[in-house]
Amino acid sequence: AEELVEEIRAEELVEECSSVFDVLALILSSIQPMMYFCYAATMEDKYWLITTVIYPLSITAYILSLFLKPTKKDTWYVRFLYAHFISYAGGAELGALIANIKISYYWGCFFCVFRVFLFYHAFKLGLKLRDAAGKLSPHDLSEFLCKMVLQKGSAAVGPILFFSFETISCFISQKSLDNGQCANTSSAALLLSINLVILTTMSIAGKTVPRSVQRVAAWEFSAIATLKLFWWQKLQGALLMIGASSSLFLLGALGVEGDEQVVVWNIGWAGTICIGFVFLINMIMLVRVEKEHLERGVDMNENEDKRNVRSMSTGEMQDNMLFAAVI
Repeated sequence: AEELVEEIRAEELVEECSSVFDVLALILSSIQPMMYFCYAATMEDKYWLITTVIYPLSITAYILSLFLKPTKKDTWYVRFLYAHFISYAGGAELGALIANIKISYYWGCFFCVFRVFLFYHAFKLGLKLRDAAGKLSPHDLSEFLCKMVLQKGSAAVGPILFFSFETISCFISQKSLDNGQCANTSSAALLLSINLVILTTMSIAGKTVPRSVQRVAAWEFSAIATLKLFWWQKLQGALLMIGASSSLFLLGALGVEGDEQVVVWNIGWAGTICIGFVFLINMIMLVRVEKEHLERGVDMNENEDKRNVRSMSTGEMQDNMLFAAVI
């Protein structure tokens, strides 16, 4: 009887995650805007430190919250998603804007406004991906929620916490928050965490489309071995190598105490931007392939791979290549 119960549980398909995860994501993502407002009100460095440390964890929690209930489309839940976005992105950037005005850093004010528009378009893209995930077959949807959202999301939290505690460790050893000796470590930790967030998001987003689309947009191992790749795959590979090299440099900068080196910030952002372009190219190709399949009337929910070729998506590279180990 017990074996039968276990078998039934194993075959149970998941349509949405528990509301407990919604509450946890809401709490974690709310810490960042709160700390921004505390910093803007007091201009104390401890709040800025907390904001820097918690930022990658907050944005990870927010991204995961979009995909917890992809089939739920009632008015109240959609309003909750919009309210969550306004409180997270709008609240954080408003706090940062006030702080920048106080210190007369007007370039910072411009970037705050720019990030609001950037986050809004990213939010609209997230809603489209969420709708796409909701249209997956029951089996694929269950696998998406269990393996991608929960498992992949949880796996990303560990390295992010490690990088965050590297920053905290540096400040503790220096016994100061404002002597500038931990700038290199905090910059490297922040950028490494952002890289990991982008890769995790790309991995999750790549599974919101049907398997037939995933297979066409995937990297075949035979093509990698012979380097017979499409032009966009070659471009992605080059950008990933730049990102990996940048991440290696940032890993070397972790724990380095001393005056701030601009090269850490510049090389780090160059790698992060390259990884961001990889994500953008991947999204464009998935949309293009899905559109072509719809026009040709291909069965989008077909699970069987008739070609029987081994392949992986761009997002899965973080599980299969040295680049992931570097991150």
